[in-house]
Amino acid sequence: MNEKIESFFTSIVETFPDMVWAKDLEGRFIYSNKANDDFLGVEYRGESIGKKDSYFFEREKSKHPEDANWLTFGDLCLDSDAHVIKEGRAVRSQEYGNLRGKILYLDVNKAPIVDKTGKITGTVGSGRDITKEKLYELALAENETRYRALLEANPDLMFLLSRDGILIDWSGGREKLFAPPEFFLNKHVSEVLPPHVAKVTVENLAKLIETGEMQVYRYILDLNGSMGHFESRIVNCGVDHFLTIIRDITDQVKFEHDLQEAIKKAEASNKAKTVFLQNMSHELRTPLIGILGYSEIMSEMTDDKSTSDMAETINRSGHRLLETLDSLLKIARIESNRQELQFSMIDVDRMIRQSLEILTPMILSNNVKVALDIQPKLSIGQDHNLVNSIVMNLLSNAVKFTKDGDIRVWATKQMVDGTESLVFSVEDTGIGIKDEDRELIFEAFRQGSEGYDRAFEGIGLGLTITKKYIELLDGTIDIDSTIGSGSKFTVTIPESVDPLMGLFHGQFIPSILVIDDDPLMHDLTERIFRGRATIFKAMNVAEACYQFTKNSYSLIIVDINLGSGENGLDILRRIKGNPELAGVTIAAVTAYAMAGDRERLLRTGFDYYLSKPFKKKDLMEILDNSLAK
Repeated sequence: MNEKIESFFTSIVETFPDMVWAKDLEGRFIYSNKANDDFLGVEYRGESIGKKDSYFFEREKSKHPEDANWLTFGDLCLDSDAHVIKEGRAVRSQEYGNLRGKILYLDVNKAPIVDKTGKITGTVGSGRDITKEKLYELALAENETRYRALLEANPDLMFLLSRDGILIDWSGGREKLFAPPEFFLNKHVSEVLPPHVAKVTVENLAKLIETGEMQVYRYILDLNGSMGHFESRIVNCGVDHFLTIIRDITDQVKFEHDLQEAIKKAEASNKAKTVFLQNMSHELRTPLIGILGYSEIMSEMTDDKSTSDMAETINRSGHRLLETLDSLLKIARIESNRQELQFSMIDVDRMIRQSLEILTPMILSNNVKVALDIQPKLSIGQDHNLVNSIVMNLLSNAVKFTKDGDIRVWATKQMVDGTESLVFSVEDTGIGIKDEDRELIFEAFRQGSEGYDRAFEGIGLGLTITKKYIELLDGTIDIDSTIGSGSKFTVTIPESVDPLMGLFHGQFIPSILVIDDDPLMHDLTERIFRGRATIFKAMNVAEACYQFTKNSYSLIIVDINLGSGENGLDILRRIKGNPELAGVTIAAVTAYAMAGDRERLLRTGFDYYLSKPFKKKDLMEILDNSLAK
């Protein structure tokens, strides 16, 4: 009967995933199950009997003498056998080390073997592989240490809230609290916060629970007679727990206020400058009318060549002064953001030829040959005055700086970044530009040759105005020049449309309203839809509501998180409640791209959903679908 029981228990132990063994008082194995033999690396069953752990460990090490970390288990584990024998009682410990190149953690239990007389004859033990659990525990502890360090290093106050608005925990400096932390814990926000702060906190907590989106709000607190400005952000933090992060923005608000005041002063200064320039323009133009008119009449009336030459010199000087005045007014208008765009169809070939006709006297005087290479019937939808100024300035510069040479004018229409654009270049064989002067020539009142020995007249505003006009039209200008050999200016201007026109080249031009607090999104959509749609912009709900009253739209693109205040869902409700916007297509284009966000937003009433970042073709497809409805 005893043999059967012993055989039964042996069979059970042999199938254990845990290691089981027994040793004599010298530490030699008198029993080792299969799991323990695998751990030791025996070459055949029964090899472990009569041998110590160290025998197998040393043999394993000898297989990889170059790798000191191949096996360290025997070096690092606790010599608990002797401890068990000495104490005469069971001992539990954790032993760890590298085994065949991999870290191993064991939960080890050992106990003394006692004979009938009570004498200890050896030890029995078991070992369970707890590596996965231990590594997880260590990783968890490391993460906890890391996040605790982040929390402690965070200068902001943080409170953990329950779904019901109960303050559960906090982190941050005590000096930021207007009462000890114990005063806040396990209390509702309405019990510990001023009524106006508690009210806005509860409202934003409810909105977070409803939408799942972070809520941002601001408020003012009276701190010992000093008014402090604060910003709070509430985010999800686990099941039915929410983290509110409170930042003191008093200095920021003061900075914003000071910045606004500085902007107002700058605007007032700009306005004063504009008024001054307007007055100066009037006061200078009035006498110039007499100077130019009478000098021209004088030149025609007199038969005296000397008098006629002086009259023509006066007339040329007057025109030069008038050009200087016009340049100053143009640069002032640009800098004060008062340059308005007026779109129309431009015959580019005709514009270039007319500019060259005006420059004919200078062309003949400098003995310049001009060659034209212009695409037939070349036209572009853009601001006529600005494009004409760009063309005239580049042509006059080429003629001015070229003596006894050639000028080649080339113009065509090309697709640039997905938009039809005018590409226009003026190449001359003039004096050229030094490498170090390529940026300088675009600065106001700067020239390649300056000082008392400058070779050319002018106040250095022509290229400044040209570049600013090109940038106003979302274009680019490039220079390729070699000193002494000539220069080539290449301008790219994208085709545009008049926002007030519904037709362009006989086709309907849709209007799109983009509601997003990120200016980059406004710029990106303008570039994507350039030539295909007119873009109107709004940074927040207030601006969006204003735009609703000004135009009708084929498509409204809405971001969900618009910073503080109302969000994209609030805008959706406003649109749905406005009869004048019935039928307009509404697309949610948002960075909320977690599982379920798309379905949730479509259920709330959006016609389309697109996550950021998106592909150009996906946004174009939404517009095409909205127009096909």
